[in-house]
Amino acid sequence: MRLRLFQHGVQAAFRAELAGRYGAALRHLGMARRQYRSMVPGNGSCEQETVAQTLAEREHEIVEALAHTLAATWKLDARSTRVLEHLIERLLDDPDAARPSSPSSRLLHGLERIVLEGRTEYYRLQPIVWLGSGGRRPLRLGLPFQGSLKALRALNAVRICLDQLPWSGAEVAYFSAPLKTLADLIAQRLRQQLQPRLGKLLDAAGFLPGDSRQRVARNVLQEELFTIILRRWHLRFTDLRDAVARNELRLPDPDWRELLLGDRLARFDRQASAVLPGVYQPGEFYLKGLQQLSAPLFGVSAGRAITRFLLFPFGVAFIGLEALNYLLNLLPMTQPVQLVHPGSVLGVGAGLVVLLHTKQGRKAITTVGLGCRWLFTEFLYQRLVRWPHWGRAARWLQHPLVRKISRYLLEPLLIGLVFALPLIGIVGSLGRDTDGLPVFLVVFGFILGGLLRNSPMGRRLLDGVITRFVTFWRRVHHTLIVGLVRWVIDLFGWAMHGIEQGLHRVDEAVSHHRDEGPGMTAVKVIIGPVWRAISYGIHFYAAVLIEPQINPIKHFPVVMVADKLMLPFFPALTVALLALLEPVPGLISVPLATVTVLLSPGLFGFLAWELNENWKLYRANHPDRTQPAHFGPEGETLYALLRPGFHSGALPKAFAELRAVIGLENEHQHSYPQRLRQVEARLSEILESLQAFATRELGFALAERWRTAGYERAEVVVVKLEAATASLDLRVALYPLGREGATGEPVWLEFRFDLQADGLQGEIDLGGLVESLGAGERTWLEAEATYFLERAGTGR
Repeated sequence: MRLRLFQHGVQAAFRAELAGRYGAALRHLGMARRQYRSMVPGNGSCEQETVAQTLAEREHEIVEALAHTLAATWKLDARSTRVLEHLIERLLDDPDAARPSSPSSRLLHGLERIVLEGRTEYYRLQPIVWLGSGGRRPLRLGLPFQGSLKALRALNAVRICLDQLPWSGAEVAYFSAPLKTLADLIAQRLRQQLQPRLGKLLDAAGFLPGDSRQRVARNVLQEELFTIILRRWHLRFTDLRDAVARNELRLPDPDWRELLLGDRLARFDRQASAVLPGVYQPGEFYLKGLQQLSAPLFGVSAGRAITRFLLFPFGVAFIGLEALNYLLNLLPMTQPVQLVHPGSVLGVGAGLVVLLHTKQGRKAITTVGLGCRWLFTEFLYQRLVRWPHWGRAARWLQHPLVRKISRYLLEPLLIGLVFALPLIGIVGSLGRDTDGLPVFLVVFGFILGGLLRNSPMGRRLLDGVITRFVTFWRRVHHTLIVGLVRWVIDLFGWAMHGIEQGLHRVDEAVSHHRDEGPGMTAVKVIIGPVWRAISYGIHFYAAVLIEPQINPIKHFPVVMVADKLMLPFFPALTVALLALLEPVPGLISVPLATVTVLLSPGLFGFLAWELNENWKLYRANHPDRTQPAHFGPEGETLYALLRPGFHSGALPKAFAELRAVIGLENEHQHSYPQRLRQVEARLSEILESLQAFATRELGFALAERWRTAGYERAEVVVVKLEAATASLDLRVALYPLGREGATGEPVWLEFRFDLQADGLQGEIDLGGLVESLGAGERTWLEAEATYFLERAGTGR
């Protein structure tokens, strides 16, 4: 049996090596070596030692072949190649390397995939397009970027597997260096391939900058689209729309031709599929159609007036009154409430117009907001906090008798009620007999509270819970509502991106490559069109019907009101949909029609949300002042990265997690390399986003200014980036003649950002050879630095 397994392993390794699957060959050969060791005794014969040595030599040759093939495919340097050889040998020493599900085995498989993807040519057959064009369009559509993108995805999986290995931090850092170099090389190849095409696409679509500010904005837009491709391995119409809505180069008011034939987004969408095959996914008809239909209302001055003064206030009045009416009727009242009638809608809508569009109304809203803030923050919260520090109250609370009563009676009773009251409520809601149970639960809770308050183990547990609660409260008490809303939005956005990524992976799987056999090609030719139709339907149901129903931000109040208004029409809609699906068997048509009708109110939540996003597309719908840039890993501004809150303060959270891991290591005298690497990766991601923000916004602007002034070789380099919990230091060096031609000290720009009580504050300091600059050069230099502060969101 062992001999048979040994022979099978050697043969499988030989076949895998011939196919270029070096990772699989190493796994099979490693299994064969282990089987051989188990068959022969420890002091084997000379012939047996020769076999073992031959297997070891063959394994070393395959290791070299994998590392050198990887280096030749992606142009790796010699040092990185040697480190990769050491990494592969280190993996083969792991006993779990033969197990397919282990991190070592998956890492080997990932390295193999990087090699194969770098040499694979993908294409897509499009027989319908070919027939429809009369043979003028090609039957085979080449996908020149798919191999590099799939290699980058495999590399990301390799780096994740490396982090999961129980190795020391020094080992992981040593082996991560060539992987980081490899990621940079793949990204650089994609940049050389994609950036020129993205630039031509944006030019052809009409995203043409008019001045220096717009050139910077255009560069930011192009870089953001490229970054999205690197992160998600594809680009969608909604990604383009959201990037334009965040960018300073937004859409101008469309003319009549654009209203009929499509604006810049439509032109980009029409051309991108051919320019970026396999990367750009054209927008669904309901997304593009909705954006096109909303253009007259959002992009034209008359339409904006109708939207602002008629559709929005009176629509909000109707939906709000319907939602309030629905909630009030849920209460146990004797008489039903009817708030919705023409007079109430007109009255509330007119009130909203006055509040939103008159100076007195906006002043009233500001006054009410400040009053609520004073009531809840200063009067209630701060006064209650200060009361125990008042002299008489402090002396009374410190009295020995009061302290004993508090410690042995009040505090245990309070802790007991926290445990007992929810249980009493649950039992009561079930309709069970609760005679004597509340007293028992209160007494039991009091005893439990006494143990927690007055025993050493209980105090440690209680202190830990209180500490975590205080930390949580400090994060949420500033931005609780806004933070919760953002958290819910990001959560469902992450879920939708996951669905899109899954659909895209299947779409990649049904694409063709030149090494596949004719049988597989025929299968994919049949499955491909069917899958695209299924994928379209899945995305429609997930994005349009399901997600607005389960997303509370979109469900309340729009979907809730739509549910109430559409409920009487559900039977008629079901019958009509069944008539449309009559050719489909009843086993499929009936459940499909029922589910579709039940989920149909989600369409209104989808429309409301998409119209809100489309409103942001147009330049005239934004304030005239410079708006803060969104550049963080989750699209945060610099203020959101620094400000502690429920769903903000990513930088202080990362530092807090880093301190917690270090403290845990010091306390237990034991290292936690995986947790430490995860925290360091999050911190590194934030710092990389800060670096990219400075390079795109400031570096590009300064370099363009210098080149306009005649310095063609001008370079701008971010030389220092130091972040703390609530501050950021940034230093930028300007080389008018380039770094190679620099003969002296460059011009320095130093920025310091500090989070203070009233917002984010920024400072600028010029240094170096500033005296060598002319008056005009220094003026525009200061102007660009000031604009960068505005884009960072200072002065909030």
